[in-house]
Amino acid sequence: MKNNINKYFAGELTSEEKDEFLLEVIHDGDLQEDFLEYQHLVALIDWSSPKEDEKLALRKLSEFMSRIEKRKNK
Repeated sequence: MKNNINKYFAGELTSEEKDEFLLEVIHDGDLQEDFLEYQHLVALIDWSSPKEDEKLALRKLSEFMSRIEKRKNK
Protein backbone atom coordinates (compact mmCIF):
# COMPACT_ATOMS: atom_id res chain seq x y z
CA MET A 1 0.00 0.00 0.00
CA LYS A 2 2.91 2.38 0.62
CA ASN A 3 3.69 2.13 -3.06
CA ASN A 4 0.21 3.54 -3.71
CA ILE A 5 1.00 6.52 -1.47
CA ASN A 6 3.92 7.36 -3.72
CA LYS A 7 1.80 6.84 -6.83
CA TYR A 8 -1.04 8.92 -5.38
CA PHE A 9 1.13 11.95 -4.70
CA ALA A 10 2.99 11.53 -7.98
CA GLY A 11 -0.35 11.58 -9.83
CA GLU A 12 0.14 8.07 -11.22
CA LEU A 13 -3.16 6.51 -10.09
CA THR A 14 -6.28 6.35 -12.21
CA SER A 15 -9.45 7.94 -10.89
CA GLU A 16 -10.75 4.54 -9.80
CA GLU A 17 -7.45 3.64 -8.10
CA LYS A 18 -7.49 6.97 -6.24
CA ASP A 19 -11.00 6.30 -4.95
CA GLU A 20 -10.05 2.80 -3.76
CA PHE A 21 -6.86 4.07 -2.17
CA LEU A 22 -8.62 6.92 -0.33
CA LEU A 23 -11.22 4.47 1.03
CA GLU A 24 -8.37 2.38 2.42
CA VAL A 25 -6.84 5.50 3.97
CA ILE A 26 -10.16 6.28 5.68
CA HIS A 27 -10.40 2.79 7.21
CA ASP A 28 -6.75 2.17 8.15
CA GLY A 29 -5.36 4.28 11.00
CA ASP A 30 -1.72 3.52 10.23
CA LEU A 31 -2.21 4.34 6.58
CA GLN A 32 -3.96 7.57 7.59
CA GLU A 33 -0.90 8.62 9.57
CA ASP A 34 1.40 7.86 6.66
CA PHE A 35 -0.90 9.67 4.25
CA LEU A 36 -1.00 12.79 6.43
CA GLU A 37 2.79 12.78 6.76
CA TYR A 38 3.19 12.63 3.00
CA GLN A 39 0.51 15.28 2.52
CA HIS A 40 2.35 17.64 4.86
CA LEU A 41 5.60 17.07 3.01
CA VAL A 42 3.95 17.76 -0.34
CA ALA A 43 2.52 21.01 1.05
CA LEU A 44 5.93 22.00 2.40
CA ILE A 45 7.61 21.29 -0.91
CA ASP A 46 4.92 23.20 -2.77
CA TRP A 47 5.35 26.16 -0.45
CA SER A 48 9.16 26.17 -0.65
CA SER A 49 9.62 25.41 -4.35
CA PRO A 50 9.57 27.98 -7.12
CA LYS A 51 6.28 27.64 -9.01
CA GLU A 52 7.95 28.01 -12.38
CA ASP A 53 10.32 25.06 -11.85
CA GLU A 54 8.08 21.99 -11.78
CA LYS A 55 10.97 19.58 -12.44
CA LEU A 56 12.81 20.85 -9.39
CA ALA A 57 9.70 20.48 -7.25
CA LEU A 58 9.14 16.91 -8.47
CA ARG A 59 12.78 16.03 -7.79
CA LYS A 60 12.52 17.43 -4.25
CA LEU A 61 9.32 15.49 -3.66
CA SER A 62 10.97 12.30 -4.86
CA GLU A 63 13.94 12.89 -2.54
CA PHE A 64 11.66 13.48 0.47
CA MET A 65 9.64 10.37 -0.30
CA SER A 66 12.81 8.29 -0.60
CA ARG A 67 14.02 9.56 2.77
CA ILE A 68 10.72 8.65 4.40
CA GLU A 69 10.80 5.14 2.94
CA LYS A 70 14.38 4.61 4.14
CA ARG A 71 13.50 5.84 7.62
CA LYS A 72 10.45 3.57 7.86
CA ASN A 73 12.40 0.53 6.65
CA LYS A 74 14.99 0.83 9.44
